[in-house]
Amino acid sequence: MKIRKKVYLKSGEEAYLSSAYFNESARNFWGGYILTRPKLKQSKILDFGGQTNTFQIFEYYAQGRTFNIFEVQNASSGQGAMEGEKVVIVIDGWNVKTLSRLEEQDVSAAVDEESCKTHNNQQGYFNMMPYQNILIMTTIRSNACENLKLSDYKVNTKLVEINL
Repeated sequence: MKIRKKVYLKSGEEAYLSSAYFNESARNFWGGYILTRPKLKQSKILDFGGQTNTFQIFEYYAQGRTFNIFEVQNASSGQGAMEGEKVVIVIDGWNVKTLSRLEEQDVSAAVDEESCKTHNNQQGYFNMMPYQNILIMTTIRSNACENLKLSDYKVNTKLVEINL
């Protein structure tokens, strides 16, 4: 499913962020993102994606105005493992600034029942406290075995202050 959302860049300019499918690309490069700036009548492909094209939009308040901060992703897979990252960015014109990133991996399909105990899976999530401009970064780690219990997961939450 292709997603296209109206967003506001750091300058306040109205733009559109779209998920993209690149059907003729290699297996690890089918997904990505396109930024469209109607004011300029131009679009550009952002340097994120791979095997993903989902994104999240956060509102940011500064100096009496609102604009958007975005979570985009990079992902690839091979040999039974999936690796990627979630990246929080702000866009000012065509310039993209990374504010925070977290790594993700799932090696469950690449390990057997014995070696799964020595390999880790990691997922991560971002959320935004909009009126305080604080980014909440949560990572969840576990070994790569199946049928985990809640006690097998380790959760770490970090607050990241965003000053733009």
